[in-house]
Amino acid sequence: MQTEIVKTEKIKIGVRLLERENKDIGFIAESIKDNGLINPIAIDAEYNLISGYLRLEAFKSLGYQTIPCVVYSSCDEDKKLLLQIDENLARKDISPFQKGNLLSERKKIYEILFPDSVKAVKSANNAKKKEDRKDLPLVFNDYIAKEMNCDPKTVDNYIKRYEKVVGMDKAVADNLITYENRTKRNFKGVEIDKIIEMSIEEIQSMSEKLEEAVHNNIKIEVKDLIGDTKKKDNTDLIFKLELLEIVSKSVQFNGLKHKIQIDTTKAKEAKKHSKKSYKKQIQYLLGLISDSTQLGANSANNIPPLNI
Repeated sequence: MQTEIVKTEKIKIGVRLLERENKDIGFIAESIKDNGLINPIAIDAEYNLISGYLRLEAFKSLGYQTIPCVVYSSCDEDKKLLLQIDENLARKDISPFQKGNLLSERKKIYEILFPDSVKAVKSANNAKKKEDRKDLPLVFNDYIAKEMNCDPKTVDNYIKRYEKVVGMDKAVADNLITYENRTKRNFKGVEIDKIIEMSIEEIQSMSEKLEEAVHNNIKIEVKDLIGDTKKKDNTDLIFKLELLEIVSKSVQFNGLKHKIQIDTTKAKEAKKHSKKSYKKQIQYLLGLISDSTQLGANSANNIPPLNI
């Protein structure tokens, strides 16, 4: 690896991981004009561009005919891809969905380079006696989380969201990234989650709308693509489920459970994704019913109210 001054016309640009609009080069060109090129671009021995597309285009826009390059004389395809991925991950304007794309590719290469880092190998190693265990590399999520200064669960969420969309339709994933780059409007995690829940017909319809918007340079509202992403208020479902759970265990209130109309499957799913709980309030209210039954209806009026 060495740094050389290379003619810009010699450098060959292939397929890039993330497409960028040429209008992004204006700020970079101004910075280069004022401060020079701080980070050289990277190429291989055959002048194929590895990383630094926007810097190269900025040099061309300024009329410069040569550019400083780090030349990798021996660089396999995995190494080239890693350089591209790491440069893109360092960008501040990258969206969560694009991060998922890059991290998914990065994970594949990491686990090829470090096969002992996969969870199955790590689990088998941990099952051995302490003296027989090997010192293995970190699993990818832990490794990259340290590099990115974030939680491994965050890395996992980025990857899972991207891979779920790809698993449904790779073209949709590509269209989402193209749309983000063209409009400068990044999809939020909750919006990607909504896309994952769509039917095949809805996905195809959305993909067609995206293609049309990108082709005609139209900025389309996300709600027109995927509908409303506001979380549903599942208070009623969760309250009824917990009421059913409590009265079903009580002989005293056994008759109530037949009057609670609820789809328990939906209610359990709602509760799984919510931190809400009304068990204390329910126990209190049932206590009022119990006291009024045993002591007479008027005695319940003397019990102080519970603020819910």
